[in-house]
Amino acid sequence: MKLNRALLNGSIILIITFGIFNVLNYFYHFSMIRSLSLADYGLLATLFAIIYIVSIFAESIQTILAKYSASENNGGKLKNLFNRSIKKATSFAVLLFVVYIAGIVILKYGSIFLASKFLGLPHVAALILEKLGNLPLGLVIFNGIIILGVFLSSVGRGIMQGRKMFGRLGVSMIIEGIIKLVLGVFFVYLGWRVYGALLGPIIGAFVAFIYTLIALTPIRKMQEKRISTPEIYKYSWPVFITTLTVLIFYNLDIIIANIVFDRDTVGLYAITALIAKTIFFVTQPINRAMFPLAAEQKVKKEKTDSYNVLTWAFISIFVCIIVILAVIYLFPKFIILIATGKSLPSIESLLFYSAIGTSLLSFANTWILYQLSQGKVRHAALFPIFLVVESVLLYTFSANLLEFVLAFMASSAIFLWGSIVLLKD
Repeated sequence: MKLNRALLNGSIILIITFGIFNVLNYFYHFSMIRSLSLADYGLLATLFAIIYIVSIFAESIQTILAKYSASENNGGKLKNLFNRSIKKATSFAVLLFVVYIAGIVILKYGSIFLASKFLGLPHVAALILEKLGNLPLGLVIFNGIIILGVFLSSVGRGIMQGRKMFGRLGVSMIIEGIIKLVLGVFFVYLGWRVYGALLGPIIGAFVAFIYTLIALTPIRKMQEKRISTPEIYKYSWPVFITTLTVLIFYNLDIIIANIVFDRDTVGLYAITALIAKTIFFVTQPINRAMFPLAAEQKVKKEKTDSYNVLTWAFISIFVCIIVILAVIYLFPKFIILIATGKSLPSIESLLFYSAIGTSLLSFANTWILYQLSQGKVRHAALFPIFLVVESVLLYTFSANLLEFVLAFMASSAIFLWGSIVLLKD
């Protein structure tokens, strides 16, 4: 098994740049933990979870564009792909924002009453609607503004990922992270609380999009030629479903926690999840590098080289996970102290189990992305079943935080097993 230097070089670049972005992101969250009350931070974490789920479409766009630009060397055709994608992404983002606002308004002023009185929904459904409907309307609407910035950025980042422009892709993330941190902290310092915490990421997303325009200037200056992508819509639907499942799975625990626990407990769990999910963020750069390389080998019909890319991706991710798990297991108190500036004994014993759950999810995500890079999308429609499993487990085992974390770990193990079975060769 030869060393895959392209994966190694790309992974190193992205690990460094995404690592800087993740450090900035964690500084942002840790600053919010220190600056906001537990209840306010729990609310902020819930709002981020909602927008992450809404942004699934944007993540799908980036994955699709990365695949189709990985094997296209004609600059004029890449320009056409970029321009057409920008137009469609803008239209869809505006539509999604309108639907998002309409859904929130309905939840706020009508659904709770209808669900509990007329539709005869089970207690769980009525409770979910009630909790979501009780979120501050102004904050939820303000939170939705980021949709457009995220969608536009995903187009440029998809092209850069596919063309293996890993350095510029990473720089776009760093720029977003710096603005998110600096302005977020500044606005909270001004006393704008959760509104200020959200405004930093909103501005950061739009500035990151401007950078992608600059980074792709050589392509945008080319003589445009129409690119033929006859199978892109057929490929898009399975990509959307699998991406939807992974990102909702990743964020659903925070939303369920907001339903079954009080605000302060939600804040404690949000801190636990944030630290544990470091693993997911650390392994993402490896996946970003793996995807276009594996897709390129698929086009060249080099199956052995494609498996080589996957093997080295798994080895790299395994090493990262073992190191992080060891640190979390040995120094939970110190990690929490560094992250929050205070001692929280109630969550020290939870960190390792939560980190194992995230590790299993990371392996599942790597396997899914590899199969998507190979165009293997059979049984994608069955993936939402794992969201049902996670929801049932988390809601059922919610007597305390330990039960809740163990339920997340179990649901992650089921998700990993299921993804291997559904997408196996």
